[in-house]
Amino acid sequence: MRSSKTARLAAVGISAALLVACSSGTNDAGSSGAQQPAATTSTTGGNTDAGLAGATTTGADAPASGGATAGSSAGSDDAAGTDAAGSTAAGSAAGTVGGTAATSKAATSPAATASTAATSGTGASGTASSTAAGSGTAGSGTAGSSTAASSSSADGSTGSSSSSSATASSTPPPKPTLLKTGSSGTEVQQLQQQLLDLGYWLETADGNYGQTTQQAVMAYQKAAGIPADGVAGPQTLEAIKQQVQPQPRTTSGDAIEIDLPKQLIYIVQGGELKYTINTSTGTGQPYTQEVEVDNPDGTTTKEVVSDVAITPTGEYQIQRGIDGMRKSKLGKLWRPRYFYEGWAIHGAEYIPNYPASHGCARMSNAAIDFIWANDLAPIGMKVWVY
Repeated sequence: MRSSKTARLAAVGISAALLVACSSGTNDAGSSGAQQPAATTSTTGGNTDAGLAGATTTGADAPASGGATAGSSAGSDDAAGTDAAGSTAAGSAAGTVGGTAATSKAATSPAATASTAATSGTGASGTASSTAAGSGTAGSGTAGSSTAASSSSADGSTGSSSSSSATASSTPPPKPTLLKTGSSGTEVQQLQQQLLDLGYWLETADGNYGQTTQQAVMAYQKAAGIPADGVAGPQTLEAIKQQVQPQPRTTSGDAIEIDLPKQLIYIVQGGELKYTINTSTGTGQPYTQEVEVDNPDGTTTKEVVSDVAITPTGEYQIQRGIDGMRKSKLGKLWRPRYFYEGWAIHGAEYIPNYPASHGCARMSNAAIDFIWANDLAPIGMKVWVY
């Protein structure tokens, strides 16, 4: 009878252990992210699954003496050999006389790494201790109680030792607006209209960032005292909100002013600033250059010219103009309007943000065309260079 009863109890214990082993695999990929409440599990001489929240198991009674190990550890792996969302471990040891037994199990998952609880039993005169996120003590064959706490992270991993949480990557901030030659769209059109409203000349607010828009942006940058590169980045777009306008010296009548420090040309009508145009004037440096000189007979000869590339200051008047391309010994001038000897305002292909000419005041070809078309530099117009 005693043998039969022992066999039945052993069978019940084995069945409970198998049930725990199957149940501990419930955290699969499909349940990742589920939140599970912590629970207190009480056992009587049986097995405790420290990683399985809310489960209570009742196994076989622990033997009264510690002559043999009566503990087990239970964990479950998925088909790939790891827990789908974490790891679980359970075990209790009734103790091994004169010896120490420890079992540990670790598993990793794609979302988090959890270490499982280690169970250890120290057997001495039938006394055993069991640890699985809690502790239980049984002495002289009397089973103690074991408390298990289960923690569950956002990815669904469980384990009494540790769990990790995934940190979501933050959305990168939007790139700052950068408008330059070749840009197009409503932002460009808005920029163009703002410049036109402030008197910085450009052809039209058509939403296409071309040369005259680049030149108008450069003119604004010079007036505002910020780096003048002709590109409308965050600093320039913020500066435009300040609606900076230069202050010409002419307070009455019409005039063309050439502001050498700022490298800007002002068209003044009736004492008020009408247009601001980017310019590049004389470098102020000496130069020596080999040039070709056209002869009256149609031939050309070469000679070396040395001078200082200055733009003379003072008050002058428009003296004459050439409606077309003028090829001088120092280069080509598009539709020049001369204000003093060989010095003129004229169109050019290259108008940088610094003094670069032999002495004339350059502007874009489109700008000088506009001046000609609207007779803004008639003969006798005052030109003030300072």
